[in-house]
Amino acid sequence: MSWLRDALGGYLPAAWSELLLTPFAAAVDRAGRVVVLPSFGLQALPFHAFPWRGRPLLAHAEVVYSLDLPVRAGRRPADTGVWVLVVGDPLGDLGGARTEAEGIVSLLGTSGLNVSTLIGPSAEGPAVRADLSRARHFHYAGHSASAGPFGWASTLRLAHDTSLSIADIVALERVPRTVVLLSCEAGYVSHDPRAQGISLAAAFVFAGSEAVLAMATPVDEGETPLLAAAFRGEVADGPALSMMYRTGLLHLQEGTLSQAAWQGLRLWVP
Repeated sequence: MSWLRDALGGYLPAAWSELLLTPFAAAVDRAGRVVVLPSFGLQALPFHAFPWRGRPLLAHAEVVYSLDLPVRAGRRPADTGVWVLVVGDPLGDLGGARTEAEGIVSLLGTSGLNVSTLIGPSAEGPAVRADLSRARHFHYAGHSASAGPFGWASTLRLAHDTSLSIADIVALERVPRTVVLLSCEAGYVSHDPRAQGISLAAAFVFAGSEAVLAMATPVDEGETPLLAAAFRGEVADGPALSMMYRTGLLHLQEGTLSQAAWQGLRLWVP
């Protein structure tokens, strides 16, 4: 399957659309939702950005990326305690991330929601893990890293040399219903055809989250304010985040968001 790895870098979205969508044109035209379960190196393709009938596929139908794995049931928090957890700029070196987090807190706070805020030095591992088990929605603005064989050493970086790892997420007693990770490669997917691999976004879905919005690619710090402005509203459940993703990303695609960021931002579901 080495030809797939070579083709990934050489094919334009229009060519992939012709190859992968056109054979199923009738079904795609009828679809209100397209669930992508790619493998063999195709998981890196931005299906939502494929052109279809003159517009991106996302404009035609909801497009979500899924895992061929069982979801852990009964691990979502009850409707009590912390409703929203916002973690921002844990390392103190991303002014844009701090502004993003503070803006979200300000917006959600005026709506009367119960918001836990961990910004800068307060965003260390034990505090984040404790609040994650009580949060219905989690928004992270900071650094993340895709690392290790097939992504198994990936982490969200936290204050005081701590982190949230794949193992930490899977081991949580409960996980948020919805998650937004506007950090580099939090939803990274490999071109390697030998295995699907894992990411921070996929770990949340596997652990029981309904919907996880994350970047599959690096994100420029200058573009994070654009992304944050589009995805900072109230999120009640998976369908609400899915609608926010679709409308927000299409709006950004018409504006100044780069093609790399437009193609890299994806929504994962069980």
